Amino acid sequence: MKVVHGGTTVAGQVTLDLCGGGYASEQLRTARRQTALKKGRIVLSNEVVRYRDDGAAQAYSELKARAAHCPSHPVVMPEAGSPRVKFTIQPLRSIHGLVKDTVAVRITAAADGRVEHGVGVYQFAGTWLAAVYSFQADAATLRAVTQVAEIEAARLTETSGTSA
Repeated sequence: MKVVHGGTTVAGQVTLDLCGGGYASEQLRTARRQTALKKGRIVLSNEVVRYRDDGAAQAYSELKARAAHCPSHPVVMPEAGSPRVKFTIQPLRSIHGLVKDTVAVRITAAADGRVEHGVGVYQFAGTWLAAVYSFQADAATLRAVTQVAEIEAARLTETSGTSA
């Protein structure tokens, strides 16, 4: 496990980019920590973000709407120099024990002739977001994503005083 380059910086770093940019809640982030987790061939990213005011609720609303209505055409990504990406999003319903405000999805991203399949679990509670995602979609990776998401659900519940 290690903090990714820029993983503790808010300014100039993107948290939400599922189905492109344009998340107004990005301006409401006050802190973030993004780590890369690797065990054998499984690689995950875990990002924990703190928002001010109602920023986490706004981010949840934005992400939920975007996942439900992802454009069917390639979209501009917020990261500088990124190609346009065509996303296909499907709900991931096989994970239990997460916080109430969760977006869990299977992701297919196509750009520049390459196609990647992955999963993402985004949990929101109080002023916090805890996300875990991977652009690997095999059964072992899904189990690892599920395990980390369950750990994050327990942490969010404890930190925010909400229930899972």
